[in-house]
Amino acid sequence: SDLIVGIAMIILSVACAAAYSVILVAIWKDKEMISLPSYKFMFVLGLCDVAQCFPHALMGVCISPFYQGYSILTVMLSVNRFIQLASTRWEQTMFSPNATKVWIGVACGVMLVYIIALASPWATMRYIPEFYQLNLYATINMT
Repeated sequence: SDLIVGIAMIILSVACAAAYSVILVAIWKDKEMISLPSYKFMFVLGLCDVAQCFPHALMGVCISPFYQGYSILTVMLSVNRFIQLASTRWEQTMFSPNATKVWIGVACGVMLVYIIALASPWATMRYIPEFYQLNLYATINMT
C-alpha cells in the first residue's frame, strides 16, 4: 500500500505542478494583473505551491519550508485584500510596488531561514510513538 500511495502522490504532484504552471504563466504574461499587489502575492503563493510539488514528485513526500512562506504570504494577501476594501489611501502606502517587494522579501527570508535550519546537521525530527500514546492505565489509576 505504501508503493501505491507513493505513486499516487508522485502522479498528483506532477499533475498539479503542470496545471499550476499554466496559471502562473498567465499571471506573469498579463502586465495588468502582475502589476497589482494581490496578484504578486498570489503569484509567489503559486511558486511556493509548485516548489512543494517537486519534492513530492521526486520523493513521494517531503517536509518543506515553503509551507512557512505560504502561511505568511496568505496572511499578507488577506491583509492586502482587507486594506484595499477598507482604505485606498492605506493600500497605496502599505502595498506600493516597493512595499510589496519588501513583504514578499520577508516571506522569502523566512523560507530561507527554514531551509538553512533544516539543512543543518542539528535539525532532526524524532518520532517516539510511546511519547504520544495515551497511557490509559495511569489515567484509570488516577481517578
